[in-house]
Amino acid sequence: MKKNLVLMMLTLLLVVACTGPISAFTAAPDPQPNASILADKFIYYHKIVDGKKYYRIWNATDLRWETPWLPC
Repeated sequence: MKKNLVLMMLTLLLVVACTGPISAFTAAPDPQPNASILADKFIYYHKIVDGKKYYRIWNATDLRWETPWLPC
């Protein structure tokens, strides 16, 4: 009975060791991603005028300003 248990445990260990880890990132990426899921990229610009700090947001994806100059 003890030999059967040891043999079964060794067999299980061998099977687990031989399979190895499997990566979750094995699927190839989609060559043409859906444009609706892409996020806009925003860049914050800062300036100081008369000792006051201002910022403005540039949308690098659409190439346009999102806000006027706003005080920080």
